[in-house]
Amino acid sequence: MNAAARLAEAATLPETDIVRDAAIQRFEFTFELVWKTLQLYLEHEGLESSGPRAVLKRAFVIRLISDQDEADVWLQMLDDRNLTSHAYASDPLSHAPTLPDRTLWRPAQAPP
Repeated sequence: MNAAARLAEAATLPETDIVRDAAIQRFEFTFELVWKTLQLYLEHEGLESSGPRAVLKRAFVIRLISDQDEADVWLQMLDDRNLTSHAYASDPLSHAPTLPDRTLWRPAQAPP
């Protein structure tokens, strides 16, 4: 099962502390996988970008991210990832959001 499918699976389960933590972890892992893959693609194309925000912006400029609405979703996911990552440094349940708005980032259909 790939990362997106595992995230989609976690997003469908009833929310408990354990499921919430697992979903956040899967979200972070999936997001990291995507932005780092985009970074490798950009480097292969001779375009240097460091950090996820710069990579996402460059991906938008060269149309890997198709429109402004999609770009806004990716930037919101970055903000969510940053919030959850920093929350784990202290108390994940007091500072992290309830699972980020699943309608924004849940895959329409998880790949097999």
